[in-house]
Amino acid sequence: HGKITIVDYAEFVDLFLPAVEGDKATHTNIFEKIPQPNGEPDMYRELPKAINGAKICPGFKVVATPYQADRTDSSKQAVDMGLYRTAKTPKCEKDKAYPAVEWFDLDLPMECKADETEQDAFDENQANGEPTGDKRRDALGQAYSYIELIVKRQHRMFVFMLFFLGNSVRIARFDRSGVFVTRKFDYKADGNLLVDFLQRYSQLSDAER
Repeated sequence: HGKITIVDYAEFVDLFLPAVEGDKATHTNIFEKIPQPNGEPDMYRELPKAINGAKICPGFKVVATPYQADRTDSSKQAVDMGLYRTAKTPKCEKDKAYPAVEWFDLDLPMECKADETEQDAFDENQANGEPTGDKRRDALGQAYSYIELIVKRQHRMFVFMLFFLGNSVRIARFDRSGVFVTRKFDYKADGNLLVDFLQRYSQLSDAER
């Protein structure tokens, strides 16, 4: 599956994300008041509410899709959340708490794990960045399978992805040669970095995303 390269956030954006036009302002941390999650369901509720409420991704909406697979997908997988164009957000069926994931329209996949380390798909302490524990290896394999589902349907050359781990987050970019991923940072303390990423991402052209 290619090489894993772990970098600081500043290096990551220098490599892949141009600065937002005319944006020299400091970014407000919209995540600092989010309570410590007791489990993934807390994250499905609080993270979309914070991001959508702050209106930092014009034309896009974060939708939680943790339980239902896309009808077109025989593998029956569902990524926890994702950023969709507002006009293409998945709709919830009447008897369901959350809509089904839609791989054709999913722009930026997001995975949630309540534990910061146990299911972290990357490991700074390993020279190759790859995790060694079974659960962590499973988390990385799961991420690759999501990326494959998106690439197959959307013919994309690369895909960005967010990994929420308790109160921490990593931002990754997958392409055919491997993965660039940020070091884990606390989004309650340094959420301005995540706001910066989401603003930059939502202003990219379709080709740049």
